[in-house]
Amino acid sequence: MTNNLEKFSLNKYSISDVSKLCNISTKALRYYDKIGLIKPKRFNSNNYRYYTDDSLFLIPIIKYYKQMGFTLDEMNQLISCSDYNIDNIMQEVFKRKMSDLFEEQKGLEIRYNSVNDWYNLILEAKSVQENQNTDVSIQFFSGDDYLYLKQSFDENIRASVINIEFTDYVEKMKANIVGPVILQFKSHQARVTGEAKETCILQKTATPCPSEKTIFIGAQPMARCYHIGSHSTINKTYEKIATWAKLNNYSLADECYERYVIDYWTTKDSDKYVTEIMIPAKRVVTH
Repeated sequence: MTNNLEKFSLNKYSISDVSKLCNISTKALRYYDKIGLIKPKRFNSNNYRYYTDDSLFLIPIIKYYKQMGFTLDEMNQLISCSDYNIDNIMQEVFKRKMSDLFEEQKGLEIRYNSVNDWYNLILEAKSVQENQNTDVSIQFFSGDDYLYLKQSFDENIRASVINIEFTDYVEKMKANIVGPVILQFKSHQARVTGEAKETCILQKTATPCPSEKTIFIGAQPMARCYHIGSHSTINKTYEKIATWAKLNNYSLADECYERYVIDYWTTKDSDKYVTEIMIPAKRVVTH
């Protein structure tokens, strides 16, 4: 007499039966057969394929492996390993997968931070434009490390901001940049008169870079003002800062920074450009 277990193990299913029962396409089942992941039985006489309960119960396991990100090769390795070495193989495959997923997680975090930083710049620019926030103010600049590259400057802001040389430099370092492009000039007076011949491009990185490749911009108070519109009229905003500093007893440092909130990276419409000018400033004490 056949017991229940033996009867259960003798169930036979066609490929369409398995497809309906397990919500899996026949195309996937045929491919799994081709690569040896789920092998149906075959009648010798007509080569008719049928699946058993053993095959059927593999499908939820495969779906769960797929959910965890295992490749078909890894699944095959896990499913086909013999009982005597299953523990070692599973440990090896799972440890390798956890390492891969950890690296993927780091990559996703970098991409998320890059998108989030750009999104915040869009919101910042929108607020500046809607409120016409172009008043000069003293704000504290929190210090930070920046990847930097010194370059010659010929008044071509687009070439400096969408910087091919800097992009190649970043790629060679295998770095990931985030946040706005910042240009540093040695003299804000020379920037206004068109005599600035050198600039330093600064940008934050998602992960630490070698110290010799970075420059630290120290925490300090700065006179800051947004410039809205084309870079061709940015001199007026510099002059506005200089006038404000004089009236309010502030001494401006020589160096200056241009922080590109919205620029060529985001739009071709120069009327939408938003640039923050930052010049280190100290209060002049009068007696």
